[in-house]
Order: sequence, then C-alpha cells, then structure tokens
Amino acid sequence: MLLAALACAVSAFALPEKLYLVGNFNNYSTPNNDTNLYVLSPTDTEGGYSGTFDIPAQPGTNQLKFKVYTEKTWNSDESYGNRYAPDLYCFSNVNAETILYSSKNESTQYAVCGNWKGGKITFSCRLDESKGEMQITLTTPGQPVTPPVPEKVWLIGDFNDWAVPTASTDNGAIGLTKTVDGFSSTYITPYYVAENAAIPSGRARFVFYYIDPKDSKGKFVESANNPNVFGIYRLFEDDKYGFATGYWNSEKSPVHDNLAAARANATYIANYTGPSLKINFVWNMPLETPSDSYYYWNDAPINDMNHLNLYIENIDTDEKRIIRTEEDNWYISWSKVEISGNVRIWLTDAEELPVVNKWGLYEDANLTKSGSNIRSFCIKDGKPLTVNTGDLYRLITGSIDKRNHTMYCYMYGSDYSNIDKIYVIGYMSSWIPPIENNASKFPVLEEVESGIYEGIVSCPVPSASFPDPHFRFAYALNGWDNPGSIGSSWYDSVPVNVSFADNKYESDITIDGKGNWSLPEWKVEGDVKMRVNLRNLTLTLTNLSENSVTEIGADDENAPVSYYNMQGQRVANPANGIFIRVQGNKSRKVAID
Repeated sequence: MLLAALACAVSAFALPEKLYLVGNFNNYSTPNNDTNLYVLSPTDTEGGYSGTFDIPAQPGTNQLKFKVYTEKTWNSDESYGNRYAPDLYCFSNVNAETILYSSKNESTQYAVCGNWKGGKITFSCRLDESKGEMQITLTTPGQPVTPPVPEKVWLIGDFNDWAVPTASTDNGAIGLTKTVDGFSSTYITPYYVAENAAIPSGRARFVFYYIDPKDSKGKFVESANNPNVFGIYRLFEDDKYGFATGYWNSEKSPVHDNLAAARANATYIANYTGPSLKINFVWNMPLETPSDSYYYWNDAPINDMNHLNLYIENIDTDEKRIIRTEEDNWYISWSKVEISGNVRIWLTDAEELPVVNKWGLYEDANLTKSGSNIRSFCIKDGKPLTVNTGDLYRLITGSIDKRNHTMYCYMYGSDYSNIDKIYVIGYMSSWIPPIENNASKFPVLEEVESGIYEGIVSCPVPSASFPDPHFRFAYALNGWDNPGSIGSSWYDSVPVNVSFADNKYESDITIDGKGNWSLPEWKVEGDVKMRVNLRNLTLTLTNLSENSVTEIGADDENAPVSYYNMQGQRVANPANGIFIRVQGNKSRKVAID
C-alpha cells in the first residue's frame, strides 16, 4: 500500500517528457497534428527545457507569437501563455525574459516578440506546474544590438529661467542620472532620476532636455499626455509622498528640436510649494523615444477631493440626473452609464438634484464617437465634458485618480442602426459556419426596441458529435474569423459557464468578441429566452426549461399559465401559431389553432 501511494505521488508530480512550441511560425499548428513540431527537450536542470530553431521573419509582420504546450494535444488548457501579452523585444546583447502562465487556471494569450527580424533563437524554459508558471528566456544572437540611448537628461524650466545646458555648464538645469532597471518583463529599461530636484515654490514649470545619440542634436520633450497643468496630492497622513505620472503616445512624439514648441505644453505642478521633487524620466529602448515620467513629492498636501458623483445634463431634452459613483482609496469611478443625444457631463458632491457645486475639466474636451477617450485635470468650477451620440445610445465609463485629480473618460458602444436581427451560432446549430448561405439555419433574436434583441431558443442536449454546449452570437454572417460576432470576451479561450440564479443569468458582451458561453449543466432539451442589449452591452438569459429545476412540486401544477411567442414576447390571447407555454418552472412548445 505504501509503495502504491508513493508511486501515485511520483506520477502526480512527473514532469512532461517534452514541451511543444506553437505560434505563427508553424501556422498555429497544435502538437497533435504531428507536423511542424517545435520541440523543447529536457535539460540537466530540474524542470528545465530548451530548444534552438531557425525561425524566419514572419510575412507582413515583425512579430513572433508563441505559446508552450506541455502535452501533445490540441487542448489549449495544456498550454502556457502570457496573461497580459506585453511585447518582448529581442536583441543580440540582451536576453528577453518573461513568465508564462498556465491556461488551465485563466485565459492566456500568445506571447509576442515585437521586433523579430528572423534568425536563430533559443527558447529556455523552467517549468513549475505546482505554481502554474513557466519562466522563459529568449536568446537571439542574430538580432541587432540594443539601440543607443541618451547619456544624460536635464530638467529646464521656470526655476532656471529656461536656460539650456551647454558642453561647459548646466546653466542651472537639473541633471538626471541614468540608471538601468535590470530585466523587466519585456526588455531592459533605462531611466533617468533626479532624487532631489530642489525646485523653489511656485517655479515648478518644466520640460526635459537631452542630446539625441542618433544625430547629436539637443532635443526638448513636452508634457507627457497629461494636462499641462496638474496637481500632486497624497491620500493619507502616513503616506510617504504624493505621486503623478504621464505616459507618452509613441504615435505622436512629444520631442521637439526647439524649446518654444515643447514649452507651450510644459509640465506645471500648480499646487507645488517645495522644497523638492524626485523625478524619473523613462526611455523606450526599442522605439528610441521617451515613454513615461514620474513625479514624487514628499510634502504634497493631503487629497482634498470629496466623493464626487456623475452629473449629466441632456441639452436636447433638458433632463438632468445624478449617477452614484464607486470609490476606493485611489479612484472615484463609474462604468457603463448609458447616454444618448447631446449631453454635458459634470461631477458634483451632491447626492440629488438640484446641483449647485460642480467640478469639471481644466480645458474643453468632447467625445464624438465610440472608442474615443479623454484625459484631463479635474478642478472645481471647471468645464463640462460634452458628448454627442447622435441618434444612438452610448456607454460612458471613467474614473478620477484622486492622487493627481486627473479624470479619465471613455465612450464605447456599437452602431446597431443597421442591425435588424441577431443570430445564435454554436452547438445548437451543429457549428455550421456563420455565412449568409446558412442564415435560415440559425436561431434568430428579433429587434424588440432600438438596439435590443430577443428570442426563445431551443437548446438541445449536447451530443456525442458536439459534447460541449457552447454558443455565441453574430450580428453579421461573415464567417468565423471576420468581424460580425458577439462573444463573452475578445478571444476564443475558456468559455464562460452560464449559472442560472432564479432562472436568470446576466453577462457583459463584447462586440466582435469570439469568446463563447457554455451550458455546463444542460441535461434535457429546453428553451432559453435570450436578450442581447447592444445599448448597454449585456446579455440576459432566462431559463424556461426544467434543466435548473431539481424537483417539480404541486406549486408548479397550480401555478398560473402564460404564453410567449417565438420572439420571447408575452401573448395574452394566443391563437393560430406555435407558442411557448410556461407554468411555474415548466415550459413546452404548443400549437394553438
């Protein structure tokens, strides 16, 4: 018995004989195909695996994408991938390192090398299945070396009357010291630090300056994607410092050849009283441009921002409403607030109408289409955020970072103006391709009001051919891989299990998402009322079957009877058609003459 127990224990922790790479270099062929196999073999190190391959540059992209499988299977649960898919960057003089995570425990994506130029590459892994983690190192001797970076960065501004450093003197500019942040999850990050920038009170308006190693010219860097006036606050008495940060957009470089252009959008700490700041300036090595900046102020005042609610004024209808926001130590936030037409959005400490005290943006800002966003300093008596959604409904989500009074706001939603029906695709239609020729074969949800679609769908018992009761939706029949689907998430990964509570289930939906929902406890054929709301991006399922009922008692026999048409709409006097008869927790289709 003891030997048997020990044998079981050993097998439970046995390491895989091999690991398998899957990615764009082998057309994402899973290991069960026995073709295009990229095998990592065990090394002398416990849990270690390694393999060297010659992988050419990929057509049409400079990206190399990969996952690591622990078994010779198609099942993505046996793979390790990136949790957030940051880019890795490969250089000949620096190894790229990251951690991959087990797809059994959570949805993972392909790891991405963002600057692959083709050549020899060695994948070295250390697997720890007990933690669901795999450390991986990429060695790429044929790649270019790391690009040059500035040797020094200075701060110039009001405090030194905007004098530019020269070869012989700093001219009162504050010099930042270059430091290398070792290995991050993606690449070596050089950053530049001034531990004690002794800027006098009221003089904290500044830009960065450096000598570009590519052309040896002086360059000036404007404020980083922040409003050009902001404050720094701390939250509690025992906080060490107040903190603010800015991120630059690589598509629009903030770098200028002349001081005047950068100075027009200088960083200005409006509430700064001294005596000093710690300042970090971060360089994006692969893109050869600044990436972000950080400001730490030991003597920052305690945050004076009250709890603020969203205050919405509809210009078209003169309707006014207050939306209660959520709050934690760092943020005041709101999500999925539905709006339509011409609106102005303020913030207020009021709990109910009318509103007297309002907070707003430092400068004019507006959202004009889905997918747009704003970021602005939020102040008392500021300007409203203006939004025009046209004839459609949109959703607003946002937050205020209480550490620096910065408001972030994003508008999203779908254009449902030309969508008159939604198709249910998946196991209930035998996974036939979602193309126009198959339109008549899918269950359909009809539009019951603008942007809202409903229908009753017959959900069969999973079969041997299709054992997994997975499904999603399509607003256009463009095939599996083209835009047109509505899913539980962006990626076709682990399905979201539907769990009914009082025969109801609600979920967020993702437009053009490929994630599925699943009915894991579906035991008998039954009907589900499905409601897809493209206005607030939600799915509501109502179970009309006996699948979630453990015992049917006398109460169901005595319960009142109601009827619904095949679009899920209640019918008072059913006649001349097929209807859903619902009594208590039981439902069935009936033909009524």
